Amino acid sequence: METESKWTIEELKKYQWATLFSMHKGYICFILILDILSLIAAVAAFHYGYRFLGTEFIIFILIIPLVIYLITLYRVKKNYKSSKFLQSTVTTFKFAEDRFEAVSERGHSVIRYDDLYKVIETKTNFYLYISNNQALTVIKANCSDELVSFLKGRII
Repeated sequence: METESKWTIEELKKYQWATLFSMHKGYICFILILDILSLIAAVAAFHYGYRFLGTEFIIFILIIPLVIYLITLYRVKKNYKSSKFLQSTVTTFKFAEDRFEAVSERGHSVIRYDDLYKVIETKTNFYLYISNNQALTVIKANCSDELVSFLKGRII
């Protein structure tokens, strides 16, 4: 069974968010705890009559996630635009019982399923991590139903 994938800026965004929420849970928890503590501080500030301080805490609660979101989008766009490799490479994946091949004009890799660092499935993609910071993307829309079932049963 085989399929093709091409990195687009949208696919790179999906990859970044999947990585953030699946592999950096500690970072997300830290931000949530910081927001919850800020909310508690804001409520306390308003309760004791410190409206300006309470307002600052509320602004802080809103700004932190927004800044993280904007920084992530900026980094994705910058990385995509700076890499001709990402913009032009089409990878063909060939899946066998115990391994898969990733073939592009730039090279050829054979990876055993046992050697994968992690596999993340989202609504739209499979991310086959070969290390903690490098993954190959298999786009479900480009896969047959048989291949999607195979991947779910074999590697997840």
